[in-house]
Amino acid sequence: MSLFKKGRVEVQGDRLVERDEKNEVVKRSTPGFNMPPLRNWRRQVRQMTDDGLDAYKVLINIMNGHPQKVKMPDGSESDWIIPSVETQRAAAKDIAEFLHGKAVAQTEVMKAEKENEDVMQYQALSDADLREAASRFLERAPKKLPEGEPEEEE
Repeated sequence: MSLFKKGRVEVQGDRLVERDEKNEVVKRSTPGFNMPPLRNWRRQVRQMTDDGLDAYKVLINIMNGHPQKVKMPDGSESDWIIPSVETQRAAAKDIAEFLHGKAVAQTEVMKAEKENEDVMQYQALSDADLREAASRFLERAPKKLPEGEPEEEE
């Protein structure tokens, strides 16, 4: 290996591998080296909220209408706050969506039903009815057929 060029180090499975400029392995670490865990915002939030259980506990307490105290930035606490019925409903909806997934919007269901109904109507038409409905669009189509295609008899 050159004095000026350093080899690159990469992770392969549970080992660190150092390679030279010819991409040949120079040395490997012992198996099971400890890489520091990645620290992203999701991991930090999980650590601060006991894997999200704190948030679920608060939502369940709000849903059940239990009075809440809010901790202020200066360390003091507010008076007891009783959640309103609308707040309880919103908390219950959030918990239901966590458990069962978000409900499909009714407009999407109606749109799918309308499209299905249109397709069924088109399938119910006879060939003569389809030609009659398409005749005004077919008038705009070019009369000359490309070479090699047989002419259609009416």
